Amino acid sequence: MRSLLVAATLTAVASGASPALGFLASGNGAVRSTNKALQLQASPGDPLSSRPTRVPPRFSRGNTRGAPSSNNNVGRSEFDSSSSTSGGLGGAWRTGGTSSPSPASPGIHAAISDTVVDDFGGSEKVPLQERLQAAPTFLRDKAVDLREDARDRVQDIREGLATVTSSINSDYVAPLAHLARNPSTIHYTVAMSARLWYFMAQQSLISSTVGGKMSVDPVALSRAILAALAGGREEPILEAMRIIPDEKITSTESYAWWSRNLKGIVAVMKREATSIESGEYKLPYDMRIIEAMGLLRYNPAKMLVAFSTYYRDELQRKKASAKAEDDFPSPTFSAPGRYPEYFLAKEDLLSTKGSQTMDYNMESKMWGMGDAMRRRSILRIGRALADKDPETASLLDVGCGTGRFLTFVKNNFETLKVTALDLSLFNLRMAKQNLNGVEGVTYVESNAEHMAIENESQDVVTCNFVLSTIPKEAETNVINEIARTLKPGGKAIVVDATQPEFDGAGVCTLDRLPSWGQMTPTYRAYLKSDLEYSLIKAGLFVQDKEINWVSKVIVAQKPPRLSAPSTHGRLMGVGS
Repeated sequence: MRSLLVAATLTAVASGASPALGFLASGNGAVRSTNKALQLQASPGDPLSSRPTRVPPRFSRGNTRGAPSSNNNVGRSEFDSSSSTSGGLGGAWRTGGTSSPSPASPGIHAAISDTVVDDFGGSEKVPLQERLQAAPTFLRDKAVDLREDARDRVQDIREGLATVTSSINSDYVAPLAHLARNPSTIHYTVAMSARLWYFMAQQSLISSTVGGKMSVDPVALSRAILAALAGGREEPILEAMRIIPDEKITSTESYAWWSRNLKGIVAVMKREATSIESGEYKLPYDMRIIEAMGLLRYNPAKMLVAFSTYYRDELQRKKASAKAEDDFPSPTFSAPGRYPEYFLAKEDLLSTKGSQTMDYNMESKMWGMGDAMRRRSILRIGRALADKDPETASLLDVGCGTGRFLTFVKNNFETLKVTALDLSLFNLRMAKQNLNGVEGVTYVESNAEHMAIENESQDVVTCNFVLSTIPKEAETNVINEIARTLKPGGKAIVVDATQPEFDGAGVCTLDRLPSWGQMTPTYRAYLKSDLEYSLIKAGLFVQDKEINWVSKVIVAQKPPRLSAPSTHGRLMGVGS
């Protein structure tokens, strides 16, 4: 057998092939090889291409297991294939009891040196050898970059979660915990939210069937709702949760409009909830379930009838809008000297049906927020009456309409003497019905431009959404009459529509609401006149103003009367 192996080896050498490596020696001992080794046979003209040739391994004498020989060949190679004429890769070097790859032939070095590849950045060509040398550094730098990027991403996620947690806690968890401690606030929030969404859904339905300018972008509306509930801190939440980014909003104008209006509505609700919670005025009586079931607002049967009437009237109004926008409709009847022309033009003021549907129509146009905006004056009434005798204090409501506002006033100030003034007998009849059984109320049919009220007889005069519905000349006359009827030191509390030119360009306005309808010449003139300045010209001093969505409440005081001796003394520099 040994002679056969020797013969095979000699035959391979004679044929020009390099001797194959029979085994590899390690520092721990010998590792037996397979009885077969692969010899790379170089093909002509290509030093790097080879063909494997099976040759038997070479054993030392006396080594029957393929282990290294025990002879004294330490420090010398057992064989050297680098001198092979084949130019192949050669075998292995056994030096000092270890093995290492034999040096590559000059052909390989030349091939590596001549090869050009893209560098790691892909911007230019570099030799393969240079790239191989730079590979460890590149991989190490790449690993560092990936590790730092992963660390940054983890940190971003942590910060995002912390922001979301903080925002949720401050915007939702804390308010909910606060609501749990205040049942009246829960009651108010639930009732007002249901009311708001009811009237918004009603307007959306009417716009989709009758036609109107209310178009809804769902993405914009969803983000606007989140913005309103988050109290202006919606950006960190959206960024952290990666939801509804700016580019997903198909209409930035729609989002801006919805966001501004919903924020204004939520602000009004928060202010009123705070006033109710602090005891500044009571929870509205129509939000107490037992009482509310008998009222128009929450009685399902009555609300269905009111909705049907409102829907039918809106449909007829749309179809009959052939008249020019600036034209007043023709009066239904004439009563010279009793009703001014602008009053006769409003048919709903001169019919039983108009009085019955007035409150529901007003709430529909203001998305159910009309009562809430008018009730913001109750807080000011309480402050104005703080130093007055409850048994003798008096209040005049100019243009009382159906008396709904006065029901809230009397619910909070039971002993207050109230005068309900309106030019429409139909409205006064409805006011008596709404205030049925309430004591201390006097009803006066009178034109607000010439009120049948004594001079300086009222501690407080209120006027809600009247001045924006009458011509400028009539507005001036009404304000002068309010100043005349106030006692010295008395206060006028006016609630009316916002005026962007004087209240700020960013305020919401009634005419931009899709439910408001066409802008009348009277309302257009009101937007151009400064209501505060009109009060000042009448001799009143504006003390307070609060913007509540599409309305504002202004408090103006009539200067108190000074006694003649005291005034003379101060003018002369004498006395206190």
